[in-house]
Amino acid sequence: MSFKNIFIVSVLLATALAFYVVDTLKLVDYLSSNSLTNHEQLERFKAPKQPNTSQDETIEEPLVQTVPVDKRQLPDDDFLMSEQNVAFITARLQCASRLAQPQVDYQPLSGERYELQLNSTAFTNNNFTEQLESRLDEVFFQYNQWLNVSTEDVLPVVRLQMIFLPNDEQNDVSFSRFLKERGIDDESIQGLYLPGSQLAVIKVMSIEQALNTAVHEAIHAINHVYFGQLPRFINEGIAEYFESNSSTYSPELESSKIDSETSQSKLPEWIDLSSPYDDLLDFYTLLYSEVDWHTSNNRSLYFSGSVWFQFLLGAEQGQFALSNILQSKFYEPCEQLTAEEVGNALSESYPLFEQDFNYWFEQQIVLMKTKHMEN
Repeated sequence: MSFKNIFIVSVLLATALAFYVVDTLKLVDYLSSNSLTNHEQLERFKAPKQPNTSQDETIEEPLVQTVPVDKRQLPDDDFLMSEQNVAFITARLQCASRLAQPQVDYQPLSGERYELQLNSTAFTNNNFTEQLESRLDEVFFQYNQWLNVSTEDVLPVVRLQMIFLPNDEQNDVSFSRFLKERGIDDESIQGLYLPGSQLAVIKVMSIEQALNTAVHEAIHAINHVYFGQLPRFINEGIAEYFESNSSTYSPELESSKIDSETSQSKLPEWIDLSSPYDDLLDFYTLLYSEVDWHTSNNRSLYFSGSVWFQFLLGAEQGQFALSNILQSKFYEPCEQLTAEEVGNALSESYPLFEQDFNYWFEQQIVLMKTKHMEN
């Protein structure tokens, strides 16, 4: 190594030593001027750092803010079959109680076969629960007849929570907003039954409409508990029948003859008398239309189901056929009831049902036209 290189290395070492000495002196001076011992310094370092809250200091907010969960916002999962329905509805009712100050509570309604919980925020009619109880007693009496059981027989108890919501888009807990927030844009819907939650949500437009819809949704709950999954035609047909009929059951039917003047069955009031056959489907088309019920264009299905069950349940042979079908499903709820089995059971119990239906329907149209002319 040359003398020149040795000189450069020596200068670099001396410079580094000088910086080290200076830093050491600064450290000694700091420690000597601080009253804390080395041990205390270590403990202070290990302790959690406390924010400086002096007035001339500003605490920085975190970059990511924690946003409170809006309970009114629906989840994106399969909400209609989830138990979150109950939490959602309850949250909205609580929200309404804070904003509009209504009394939010639930009142029980129990019978021999059912246990209901009703919210009382959407209706004020004192006779509503009494009317609903009376209608449901009629329903369960009819089911007892169909299943050939007595009130003493042990049957599953139907438990259902009914939520009545006003039909007011400006209301934070309205039925229409409930549907729209789920992407359902169908103003004709008046109620939903959610079997996974044992919950029925009902639109309130009037006391009579709410009562009829409550009965309709209760039928779905009964069918779900008693029979599992029924063909949609039967499920909706029975619900439509009881929705539009009260005190219709007569165990003393003396014959199967269809008498249009004395039959307790009736057509829907909204039927178009100028073209009554336009929306009417024949029985087997209706029976094999399971998939079509899930489309938005299902008006003819509901109409036809309602009309066919008005006819079948107004005739003794129709009652007998449905009783056989429901009894077989009641004792084997896990077995799928096919459309072919339903058709065969009806044909065996009531061979001339199609012929009698055509006669009955024509007579009903004549009666309704006469009634409209008189009014």
